[in-house]
Amino acid sequence: MSLRRALALGVLCWLAGCSSIPLGPVRRPELYPDRTSPEAAFATFLWAWNAGDVPVLRAVLGAWLRHDLEERIARKGVEETAAFYRGAGDLRLLDIEWRDVGEALAYVRAVLAGSAVPRAELDFSLLRRPDGWVVTGKRLLR
Repeated sequence: MSLRRALALGVLCWLAGCSSIPLGPVRRPELYPDRTSPEAAFATFLWAWNAGDVPVLRAVLGAWLRHDLEERIARKGVEETAAFYRGAGDLRLLDIEWRDVGEALAYVRAVLAGSAVPRAELDFSLLRRPDGWVVTGKRLLR
């Protein structure tokens, strides 16, 4: 993504609070998996989480989130880890706000809920690597 495009996306989303990720039940993105932009990577992450798609989670998570995933897999195995993520089952995106989108870093605030996931407001950080964007961190706000 060029610097001009990233800045334009960031300004537009900041002004309009926009996101092409629809509110409501988390749905499979049209292109899946897709890590070509922060928004595509985040949509891919949400669907992989909801579906318990461990191979895609491995690809879309970076830094500490990837480390946590690998530790869970080592302790519980792939199938039980997939079931843990699928446990959200009816994950819903209640609100999304792109806080900052840069050439190599992006931040998004999301409000998520589901029967196994109480309503939670979280900040996520994303990083652009040579192989695409990854979700690198999360912080629970409330």
